[in-house]
Amino acid sequence: LMASAGDAFTIAEPTLTCKNGGNAKFLAGGEIPIVVQTPFGPEIEYKPYGIQLNMQPVTDENGNISANMLAEVSRLDYSNAVN
Repeated sequence: LMASAGDAFTIAEPTLTCKNGGNAKFLAGGEIPIVVQTPFGPEIEYKPYGIQLNMQPVTDENGNISANMLAEVSRLDYSNAVN
């Protein structure tokens, strides 16, 4: 709707495939390094940001597809970034 009105445009059309009962993950974003304290000193962990989609599709004996889906949206917090 927004694209047909000229208010938006498509920059990508990714395809996600998965086996019956399997798990599929998609991340449109990236990972940011964050310093975490461990008993052995500071270490770097990479945390994802952006739009994450996790899904688990299941087909029944009639060929119907149902899917458990989890969508998560996050943004960068530069206050925790590694300099």
